[in-house]
Amino acid sequence: MSIPPASVGRTMAVDIPATITPHLKSGSVRALALPLRPYSNLKQGDAMWAREGINVDRKQRVKNQLRLSYVGEDLFLSIPWIPSVAKPSPGFRPPSAMPVQCSRFTLIVKSVEVMRLSQISEEDALISGVFIDPDGGYTPAGFPFMVGCETANGALRVLYETQNALGVGENPEVAFVRFSAIMRNISFFSGGA
Repeated sequence: MSIPPASVGRTMAVDIPATITPHLKSGSVRALALPLRPYSNLKQGDAMWAREGINVDRKQRVKNQLRLSYVGEDLFLSIPWIPSVAKPSPGFRPPSAMPVQCSRFTLIVKSVEVMRLSQISEEDALISGVFIDPDGGYTPAGFPFMVGCETANGALRVLYETQNALGVGENPEVAFVRFSAIMRNISFFSGGA
């Protein structure tokens, strides 16, 4: 995690799968291959707030707090909530349905490059959610039992296709975004998202 900047430029949401979250926390994921739109327009100093899958508790006892757990974690937390805003319904909510108030990671953009997925270097793939398999090859985060890919870029393609529409093309153009992950809600930097 990095030292937070005083403020950020533009803000934008990005869906983060539960398999990547622990690696954001540890700092081993410092870049993402994302669809061109809307991410190719990001600039250094802009910020993305990470949307994660959440489980909203059925028991909401306090009006100004939302009780939830993040997908892949058992601990229920209480998030400050504005009483005049309706709370999400109980149960599972996918990343795309997570309210900004629940975001716990802000990703401060360092650089954005537009390139073909196959042009991402092996080194950059290793900071994007790809890991060296102890049995040989490379595996994407969240696929520990998968037979390793021959290259880190091949494993990155598997990861990209699981997060985006299947059949994205042989070699899609992507926005390769490098960032610093900070474990704070984006409202801390922007006064609201």
